[in-house]
Amino acid sequence: MPTVGAIVAAAGSGSRLGRGSKALVRLNGRTTLARVLELFLALDEVDRIVVVGPPSRLEVAEHEVASLAPRKPVTVKAGGDSRQESVRAGLAALGECDFVLVHDAARPLATATLVRRVLAAAMESGAAFTGPASNRVRRSDTGAGGTGPGAADSARVVLFMARDHSFRPARFS
Repeated sequence: MPTVGAIVAAAGSGSRLGRGSKALVRLNGRTTLARVLELFLALDEVDRIVVVGPPSRLEVAEHEVASLAPRKPVTVKAGGDSRQESVRAGLAALGECDFVLVHDAARPLATATLVRRVLAAAMESGAAFTGPASNRVRRSDTGAGGTGPGAADSARVVLFMARDHSFRPARFS
């Protein structure tokens, strides 16, 4: 069985929402972070999870994790100034995995069926996502914020998007 890790991106400030971190907003009595964690904790396919949370509110994110009494490893780390930096921090904390799922805590209504479909597509092709790649495609060798000259080599392209996605990390090293 391949090892599968999940990164829950939860470090956003929620400035447009005006209520603080979207991951810590309550939706029908539970935070959106708790709802997303429950989804990934229930999936047997997922071996471990990293939550990249708001640096100023890590203790709240850690409390949310502890309240769920997870039966698989869940690590909470500080996110970065951008989603890209947060995912990078999550990858570093996750360690070696055959596949990585990335999901925004601000999207608490995803289903196990959707996650399994994305993971299956990634296992078949090496990478998958749920919607159009609307944000950006970057060369992985150019660093944060860079686009690099010339065409990106397909073995080194990382898609960063605001929807669920999964990939085989070795393809992007």
